[in-house]
Amino acid sequence: ASIRVYEYTPEPSKYDQERQEMILESQELEGIISDEPASVILYDIPLDAETQQAISQICEDREISDTLVYGIYAVETGNTFDPTVKNSDGSCVGLGQIGVRWHRQRMERLGVDDLTDPIQNTLVTDDILSELFEKYGDNVPYVLMCYNAGEGNARRMARRGITETAYTKKVMAAQERIENGE
Repeated sequence: ASIRVYEYTPEPSKYDQERQEMILESQELEGIISDEPASVILYDIPLDAETQQAISQICEDREISDTLVYGIYAVETGNTFDPTVKNSDGSCVGLGQIGVRWHRQRMERLGVDDLTDPIQNTLVTDDILSELFEKYGDNVPYVLMCYNAGEGNARRMARRGITETAYTKKVMAAQERIENGE
């Protein structure tokens, strides 16, 4: 018996069309109109097109999923994506809630001096994630545990059989919502 393969090209959905229109609008703003499809996907989050494009480029350069980063930002900011947000004692700042105390040397190495700037915050966030993925492979829940609780605490949790936390579940759910345009 032979198997027939049929090629199916679905009609673009309303969501796909709206997303493409947003991309074209952002390209017009930048004066880069082209017949080629844009390589940056804009998500339905409260960050402007220019910021999303810059964040996507940083993520691509570090081989980090931009939707994972946006998932972190959603959870860390309570879905506001407010780049000026600080935790209750002011020690963690910006979209990725970067702790200056723990990441001062990293910030200096990256030339970051303003964690309320979404681009600078993303440089630090992605640098942390890149280091964690390099150490622990593609184990996203464990990497997120390390990002949130620190590597020592994540190690202790793993020894007790904890493979994911409420934080990791929230980030991955936010990532999925963002990917699905919800």
